Amino acid sequence: MNAYYQKNNRTTLVTDTNTFPCVTVGDKLISFLCTLVALLTCTAAIKVEKALLCTAGFFAFFGIVGSMESGSLGFFPGILLCATVTLAEALLLKSLLQRKASSRRADQ
Repeated sequence: MNAYYQKNNRTTLVTDTNTFPCVTVGDKLISFLCTLVALLTCTAAIKVEKALLCTAGFFAFFGIVGSMESGSLGFFPGILLCATVTLAEALLLKSLLQRKASSRRADQ
């Protein structure tokens, strides 16, 4: 009984180095962050994220071309931006195609 009292009492002696107070600050925050990461990394969420990014890239590409036609963006910066958007979309679509190809090989 006395050992239990000394271990859990707030007025523990400083010389007792084996007893550390239990810190529970931020447990809800850590739990929320873990839940958020799990939500964003599930298979369905990744497909939705890639579809949204490809759609945004599509609109960005034609927005850049439209600004080049209107004269608000120069030719070379426009070409550079279009190449960047096209490269990003190619990487996104390539990762989608690799997964489909690997699943077909596993089925055979």
